[in-house]
Amino acid sequence: MSDPPVRERARSLESAAMRFALVGCACIGLNVLLFGLLVDRAGWNFALVTVIAFLLANALSFLLNRNWTFASRDGRVLRQIARFSAIQIGNLLVNLLLMWLLVGWLQLRAFVASIVISALLALGNFLAQRSWAFARDEVTA
Repeated sequence: MSDPPVRERARSLESAAMRFALVGCACIGLNVLLFGLLVDRAGWNFALVTVIAFLLANALSFLLNRNWTFASRDGRVLRQIARFSAIQIGNLLVNLLLMWLLVGWLQLRAFVASIVISALLALGNFLAQRSWAFARDEVTA
């Protein structure tokens, strides 16, 4: 039989991972909505909408992950924004590199490559946000 604190920590981690996945789905939904409305219906340039969608989805992700997924209640919002942004910029750079490799070199369809890359980056993104962007400071005596 496993130790109750270990079991509770595992349950907490599982719960946070599920909330993180739901936040990710909400951000994907926002992205799809923006592309559908602004590119397909209003005829806006897809590059402009990509930037708008990236910024809005990341703002939504920060707010939901800070307040719901990781329940960070401390007053270090600016530090969390900086760390969250650094993680997201890192994700973007890795995403671009992998897209270049998978689409440019391996001729994989961009849509498929995007799904594969998102799945590959999701775990690292969760762990980085949990352990760095929204980490709870340990009290030292």
